[in-house]
Amino acid sequence: MNISIAVIHDLYPLYEAGEVSADSRALIEEYLAEHPGALPSPSPALSLPAIDAPPDLEARALKRTTRLLEQRGLDGAAALTLSYVPVASGFFQQGKLHLLYQEHPLVSLFFYAAAVVMWVRFFVACRRVQVAGLRPPRSWSRRVLWILVGQMIGFAICAPIQVWTGWGNAMYFVPLIPFAVALWAGEWLDQIPKVDALTRPTTIFGPQDDDGWD
Repeated sequence: MNISIAVIHDLYPLYEAGEVSADSRALIEEYLAEHPGALPSPSPALSLPAIDAPPDLEARALKRTTRLLEQRGLDGAAALTLSYVPVASGFFQQGKLHLLYQEHPLVSLFFYAAAVVMWVRFFVACRRVQVAGLRPPRSWSRRVLWILVGQMIGFAICAPIQVWTGWGNAMYFVPLIPFAVALWAGEWLDQIPKVDALTRPTTIFGPQDDDGWD
């Protein structure tokens, strides 16, 4: 059977990958035995031009990372403060304390709206930290801190909701929402270690991590 070298060249990549049938393999090996110089020549390697990194690349990257971490901290502090302003500020009148959410609900809503904006900025900063590859310390304290912050936000808004809506059970159910959101967002954004990471065994050489956590 006369077979052109073009057919051999077309089948040879499949032959090398082991994806041809036994008959085709025998045919190719027989042809190559009769024509030792018929092997297809390998394609030349692609050469890329050398790129010189800027001399201050590491310093700029460190400065950008530091600024990102500072922004995350400031946004989180501002969001937490704004969340507590309606229930933590007020005035005394005739010897009685009047809280902001009780006397000025519209002003309180303004502070809550500003808090939502700052929480969004905080989570965006956390997302950027996640993309940058920065991971939190592997400790229970960081996870507990996020849970407590979620609970604090829930208790900060349950009193106004109870007063404005008349829902008597708000203090029992409302704190569960930010608690769950904080736990889910913290794990999703890699800002808190997951339980399975915290329960991995440790040795005298440190935690047995496969993902780079300390």
